[in-house]
This record gives sequence, structure tokens and C-alpha cells, in this order.
Amino acid sequence: MKRIMAWIIIFCTVIVTVLPGGSKAEAYTITEKGGMRTASELSEAAIKVLDEVSVTDKAMLDDVIKRSYENDFRNKTYIIKNEGEDIDTTYWRQYVYSQGDFRVSLNWSVDKCVAVTGDYHYYTVRMGSRVSISPFDYATSTIDRWDEYMDVIRDVENRIGILNADLCDYQKIQLAYTWIKQNVKYGYASDVSGQHVSGGQEPIEAILYGYAVCGGYTRVFNRFMHDCGIKSYYLSNVSHAFNFVRLDGKHYKTDCQVGTVDCYEGYEQYNKNGKLLWELNRALVGTTKKISSELFEYSAITHYDTEFEHGSVDNCVMGPLAEITEPTCTTDGTFLKEGKVDEHCDYCGKIHSFTLPATHTYKTVENKLPTCTEEGEIKKVCSECGNEKTEKVAIKPHDYKIDTADSDYDTEGWFKIVCNTCGKVYYEEYRDKLERPTQSETETTTTEESVTTPAYQESDLEKKDRGYGIITWYDAEKEDWFCKQGQFEMSMKREISGNGAYTDGLWVECGTLDKGRLYDKQAGKWVNAGDSVDCYFDVDSRTWKIYMKYYTEEPQATTTAPEEEVTTTSPATEETETVKPTQSATTVKVNPTTEKPQTPTTRKPQVTTKKPQTKKPAKPKQMKFKSAKNDKKKRISLKWKKVNGATKYQIKWVLGRGKKAKTKTKSFKGKTTSCAFKRLKKGKTYKVYIRAYNKSGWGKWSRAKKVRIKK
Repeated sequence: MKRIMAWIIIFCTVIVTVLPGGSKAEAYTITEKGGMRTASELSEAAIKVLDEVSVTDKAMLDDVIKRSYENDFRNKTYIIKNEGEDIDTTYWRQYVYSQGDFRVSLNWSVDKCVAVTGDYHYYTVRMGSRVSISPFDYATSTIDRWDEYMDVIRDVENRIGILNADLCDYQKIQLAYTWIKQNVKYGYASDVSGQHVSGGQEPIEAILYGYAVCGGYTRVFNRFMHDCGIKSYYLSNVSHAFNFVRLDGKHYKTDCQVGTVDCYEGYEQYNKNGKLLWELNRALVGTTKKISSELFEYSAITHYDTEFEHGSVDNCVMGPLAEITEPTCTTDGTFLKEGKVDEHCDYCGKIHSFTLPATHTYKTVENKLPTCTEEGEIKKVCSECGNEKTEKVAIKPHDYKIDTADSDYDTEGWFKIVCNTCGKVYYEEYRDKLERPTQSETETTTTEESVTTPAYQESDLEKKDRGYGIITWYDAEKEDWFCKQGQFEMSMKREISGNGAYTDGLWVECGTLDKGRLYDKQAGKWVNAGDSVDCYFDVDSRTWKIYMKYYTEEPQATTTAPEEEVTTTSPATEETETVKPTQSATTVKVNPTTEKPQTPTTRKPQVTTKKPQTKKPAKPKQMKFKSAKNDKKKRISLKWKKVNGATKYQIKWVLGRGKKAKTKTKSFKGKTTSCAFKRLKKGKTYKVYIRAYNKSGWGKWSRAKKVRIKK
């Protein structure tokens, strides 16, 4: 009994482990770059679930087309599995245009959240769709008069027997072609308000009013073929549209607008059973790649339909028309379709003769759309006998998305796959909260970014065009930009004394100055419109800047006060004398009527004094670690000696090399002499660096200290 209980416990444990659900994990990492949040190094369970819920972009587009046939144009999210980082959306719109019974317009966006495993990227795509010609209800994301349109379609299909399983695809194509030619006229139709429904371009106008142009003919044929399970495409050029329909793996052109159904009166032909033969001109016409490649949708179709083949037909389609006795609410009907020679089908050899079961002429009175949590329901009433019918519509599948968040000091991080509509969590993993730093340390940078390590190769360099065709790269450790001069590598760094910045010697254009002037402090001169000025690379902000100041007025350039003349007027003699100004010089004015002097005012001349310059200390010298070791699980502990005059320190680790290298940097106050990096990867070797800062700027990074994570 104990053994049985033990096996039950083990079995239950395995089941709990395998089933999707919440779990604590350290198996994934979250990085953010360019606004895109990436989850990588995923667990096997997470990858398995992603593969279960993800689709290819073709499967996503096929689902959009399928939902358009069901009048479902609600926005939906898809997780698509893409090989490589870039998603190719070149053919998305044309591929969807080529199918469906309505012209579907697409709009989409890609969430800034992606999961990566190996060469595959899993993106969440938010896909929106609508029809662009027929009246559309944006509140419900459905086509107006859809129920009325589909009631007629279903009634026609039941009465002509096109959905019967005993009928081969060759005869179904002929049946749809013949019905369209006999019941739809070329032209436009107007609704009760006098407005064109779709200009003849879509099937509601063809089915409800009996009028269409080439687009309407083609879309109606697509609807019949979709309901029969036969692949049919809409293709067009600048002036016309028609179908490519698949028959036994090959594609033939069907043109319901231009084609004809003709028995050539006076030249009639009959089969052995005396049945009149009709020619279905352009019902199935051979196609070629040369002509098809000029059609708008052809490239998109062949991009996704990798087994696309062209078919050829030696002779036109000819045979008797189907003999149909339509069923009613209470009586069955009959169907007979003979071949060109006798009662046997020219294509499959069968005799297509069967009973059409009694059917009602239903009208939809209520249509409740399904969701991912609730079934839909359609209530119908027969317009002939009043019979009522209720159909259940299956629950829609969930539209999943990827949701990630990194850990912080207050909340756990997570990796989730959830339904965008109802919020159902299909899979989730969590990471522990971050440990708060001590009072002596503050973490300034936690994002992973690409750096170039000292031991680089030219293929590893992150090259950037700094303008004028000069390609340079940045060496993170040396804090230096380099460029190629023939066969030599030349440093671009030139320190500007006292400001902690560097210039790469390149030039930028100075734009037109509407107000004020720019003063180039480095060159010591004013900058006029159109002049070229030097730029520099700011190490701390990692940005390029122009080292100059903007003035609305010219600044005072003098350092000592100029001498001014002060005039004093005597009231009695009205003589004037000129005296040199001193600090006590005054100007006295006398009122000629009262001859009483006004209260004297003292005017002090402007004196600009030059502040004594204080000598800045030298930058801190290159440091080194006192100790660096892996003392605890997934952790590096570091110690260093205090540097005189240093107000803060920076420490970083680098993992890997080249563009794929990852780095993390921490800053500490000047009194700190130790720190630790946690949550590192076991079996990896990290390089750690340190540097100090004072009023003159940052010192050089230390030499790399390698630490392997063994614990």
C-alpha cells in the first residue's frame, strides 16, 4: 500500500510540473532596448507553451480570412513564430485581398514585447480588419445586412445541391458558375435611399439586388467555393477581376462576368441520352505564369501557397445543365447532372443523381456572436411555414499575447501568456523581487546593452556613419572612437581641457540664426550662419554635442572698467569743466528758476573684475581591485582601496564580446569600498572593471579582472 501511495505522489508531482501554470523561475531574462522588451533564455516549459499557442504569419492571415467569412471583424491578437528578428509584412494585405467574399482591409501593430529562443522570435501582433466598400457597422465590427445576405446564400446552396458530398469538385464549379450567370446581371444597384451599395464590387449587391461588376461576380464565386471547401482566389489588374480556382492541385481561371453559358441555337449538340449540351465559356481556362505574374495579388498568393501550380485545359467545358427539382418545406427535391457523352460525369465517371432533402426558407431574427468564453446563438424563422430553428455557434479560440515585466524592489517579475480578450492566463512564470541596495550604493543602470570589449576583431566592431562617409566605431573600455585611414586605424579622441568631453574632429553645419548669435567657446570666436563648427562626444551621456553657447546679446568682453568723462555745470557762470572720473565723482544739475541745486546723485562706473582661477585637481589614477571572487551562489564580491579626493566610483561587469556582449554598471558613493553583483550565470566568466570620479571627471577604467562563476 505504501508503494502504491508513493507512486501516486510521484505521478501527481510530475503532472503538476508539466501542466501550464504559475511557477518561480530563474530560467529567463528580461532586457529592454529601443523600447522593445525581450524575454530570452526561456525554460523548456515556456518554449513548449509558446509553440502550442503561436502560429505562422500565413496561419494568422488564413484565420483573418476565415473570420471574414463569418462576419467577425473584431480586433484580435496573435502570437506569431518568426524565424529571425524582422517580420516580413510585404504580402499580408494582398494575400487577404485575394480571398474572402468581401474586400478586407488590414491594419496591425506589433507589441513592444517579444520572446526569443534560438533563431526564433515570438511576436504579439494586434490585427484589425474591416470591409472597405460595403456598409460596415464599426460599433459591432460587422457588415450591415449580413444576416439577410447569408440567409439567401444558404437557401440557394440547399436548393441547387451544391454542398452535396456526392457531387465532385468539377461539377460544383460548373454549378456555381451557371447559377451566377443565370441570376446576376452586369451593372450597379441602389438601396432604398438611392445610394449604391458597393458599386457592384461586393456580393451583398449581387445576392440581394442581382447586379454586379467584375469584383462582385468574383467575390460571390469565392463564397460558393469556400462553402464547398474548394480553394479560390480573387485576382485583378488595372481594369478587371476574376478567379483562380483549384481543381486537383492545379489552378484554372474562372471569369463569371465575361464568360457565357451558350447552346449555340441552330448548331445544338446532344449527348447519347438526348440532353442538350451547353458550353460554359471561361468556366475553367488554363493559366500560365507569364501572364499571371502581371496580376496584383499573384506574388502574394505564390509566396504563401508554395504548392501553387498552373493548369491547362484542351477543350472548353461542355455538358448538359443540371436538372433540379427544388425542395420545399415538406417535400424533397431531385438533382441530376449528366456528362457530355452520357449520364456519367466527364471528370470523375460517377452518375450525379441524388435527392435534395426538404428545406425551409429561413430568415435570421437574432444573431448573438460567440466569444472566447461563451457560445453564440442564431435564431431563425421560416418565411414559408413559420418553423423556428436555433443554432449554436462554437466558442471562439482565445487570442493570446505575451506579457512580461522585470523584477523591481517592490514587485516580482513575470513571463505570461494570457488571453487579450478575457484575461485567462495560459502560462506564467515569476521571478523574485530585487534585493534593495545598502545605503552606500545606488544602482544607476540595469539595462543590458551592446559594448565592444578591448580584445576585438574588426567584424565585432559596432560601426556607425558619423557623417560625410566616415565610418567610426567606439571602444567601450578605451572610451575612444576609431576610424580607418587606409591600412591604419586612427584614434578620433581629442580631450578638451576642463570639460570632460572629446571631439572626433568631424564637422557639423551651423543653421540660420534668427535671433542672437552663437559663440564657439572652443575656437574663441563668433559663429555666423553657414559656418562649420567642431563637435565632440560626451562620455557620460554617450551623445555628440556642439561645444558653444547661445547669446541673445553680445557679452561684455572687457575685464576692467573703461574710463568715462563726467561733466559738471556751475549755476553761476554756466561754465563747464571736464574732470576724470573717480569713485567719488558726481554730477550736479542746477534749476535755473530757483538756482537751488538738486540733491546730487552718485553714478558708479561699471567695473568688471576677473575672478581668480582655481586649479582643478588631476583626474583619479587608474584603479585596481583589492579582491574579486565568486564567494557565494551566482555572486561576485568586490573590494577596493579608497582613492583620495574621489566622490564616487563606477563598477561594471561585461559578459561576452562584440555586439552580443552584455554589461551592467553600478555607481557608489566615495566612502564605499566594497560591493557585490548577484544573479549571475553559473559557468560563465565575467570581466569586472572599476574607475573613480572627482571634480575633474572620471579616471580610466581599470584593467579587466576575470571571475568565473563556479558556485
